[in-house]
Amino acid sequence: MQDLDQGIIRIVGDPERRITRDPVRMMRAVRHAARTGFTIEPLTRKAIIANREKLALCPPSRIRDELLKDLRSGASEAWAAIAIDCGILSTLFPCYGELLAARAGDTSRELLKALLRVVDRLHTLPLEGSRVEIPEYMQLAVLILPWVEARFGLLHKRLKGPAQYHFSREIRNGLDEIFGERFNLTRMAKESITTLLVNLPVFVRHA
Repeated sequence: MQDLDQGIIRIVGDPERRITRDPVRMMRAVRHAARTGFTIEPLTRKAIIANREKLALCPPSRIRDELLKDLRSGASEAWAAIAIDCGILSTLFPCYGELLAARAGDTSRELLKALLRVVDRLHTLPLEGSRVEIPEYMQLAVLILPWVEARFGLLHKRLKGPAQYHFSREIRNGLDEIFGERFNLTRMAKESITTLLVNLPVFVRHA
């Protein structure tokens, strides 16, 4: 009750032991902090930072499901800020660890926040008896778009015919690099993400 009154997120008991038993608890702590605006208690935060690599021990399907809960929570922008701060995002997506530490890191961080802000707005639209459902592949495309833009200069591409096809294969190979086997994505999901990303410059150009 005192933690609730003071706005604190705390892993019950010894956080090191609890995280070792189930590393997914780290992702849940970050999600609860993002949804509530609470602060993660210092010992819990320290344990998350120290043990974040243990997420690799979890089944890929569990990690994917937890990640999608974060993206659909209506607080994904806040989630990203905490996940970056705790190192969770760069653990799930090593490409972001390198990118956010580079010179282009601030631009990519701001783009990610802006994109997730739109996702949150869609997920909290007041609809009669329903809510907006963004497909899984589209959620993941949004999440990795800043990395794709930084690596390929996606938004300013002007390609047609064979050149566009070869570019789509570059992006598709990049998706294998990012997702690998970590998220248990189907081939169809990766192809759908590729299609969205490759065609995005057309929408930007004709906005």
